[in-house]
Amino acid sequence: MSHITGIITAAGFSKRMGTLKALLPWKGTTMISHQINCLRHSGCTDIIVVLGFKSKQINDEIDCENVIVVENNDYSYGRASSIKSGVRKSHFDTDCFVILGVDQPRNSEIISSLINSHLQSESLITSPR
Repeated sequence: MSHITGIITAAGFSKRMGTLKALLPWKGTTMISHQINCLRHSGCTDIIVVLGFKSKQINDEIDCENVIVVENNDYSYGRASSIKSGVRKSHFDTDCFVILGVDQPRNSEIISSLINSHLQSESLITSPR
């Protein structure tokens, strides 16, 4: 069985939105909670949430059961710094990563399909089309 780590990047400033995207309402919950639940139901072994700007506010919303919360102190350098922070905290035997921006919600069926496609291919990177 594959070890799959889901990483949600939620460290940005949300400048254009004017409010924290992670805390926006989405389908009866918040964006961050929705994304965590979708990763839980899609086959991810581990879930890592990377926070930065106003991390305490977002962390208070997270159901931390089976979720690793990582603080990216370099969040001002952009999303790549958050991805690096998440990968560094991942389990050593992770076979693949699912990387989601908190502001790009996907349902668990789409994520599961992406994971299955990736595991069946010999690709290094798989992206939904």
